[in-house]
Amino acid sequence: MKESKNKKTAWIFLVIALALGILSGCSTFDAGFDKAGKTQVMPGLEEEQPQNFTIKPEQLGEMGEPVGTYDVQNGEVVTDALFYTVNEVQLVDTPQEINLSPEELLLDGVSEELMDANGKLKESVKLLMVALTVQNVRAEPERNITSLDILCANGETEFYELYPTSPVYFSCPSGKRTTDGWKDYYKYRLPIGREKNVKVCWYVDTQCYDPKNLYLTFGFDELQKYIKLVF
Repeated sequence: MKESKNKKTAWIFLVIALALGILSGCSTFDAGFDKAGKTQVMPGLEEEQPQNFTIKPEQLGEMGEPVGTYDVQNGEVVTDALFYTVNEVQLVDTPQEINLSPEELLLDGVSEELMDANGKLKESVKLLMVALTVQNVRAEPERNITSLDILCANGETEFYELYPTSPVYFSCPSGKRTTDGWKDYYKYRLPIGREKNVKVCWYVDTQCYDPKNLYLTFGFDELQKYIKLVF
């Protein structure tokens, strides 16, 4: 009799757990739609939350114009040490459209969220290419492109970080796409007084992120800068 009671209790807990799971799944699904039933600009991950802030006029740069950022040297912030100029942006279906071969892309860390049931990239996933001129005024020569991020705006104050965040292509890496050198793939060297033209690519799932609302961003807190990407 006691064993039967225990089994009954276990079944009750199981039913409650399944019900909570269903409700949780519904809340995650509903979070992806606004009142009009249109998909919102969001990665679709339950734990992902938007960053809420307002871009100040002094933080917003424009394509084609040098935008300064800081460098940290000996624990001190050096302002306008490095300048980025966005020369061109493209959103393409295949790397061949921007004169790249698929073998040139760094695909080791591509998320499963970007894949379909057959293990191929979803049709909604596009390749974002940003062509930049980097000018070193008084920054440390050892640089890393992971300081660049892509954000997508959803309204005026909500911003989502592109997921996955890592670039899949860099035109001027210090390291190679090999087992021993992949950690240096995002690094490059730029001596003081020199400039370099580079290209950086990210994958963008256009079902999650509106390409019209993408920003290139770099820096931190009050010193963070934003450049609206215009196609």
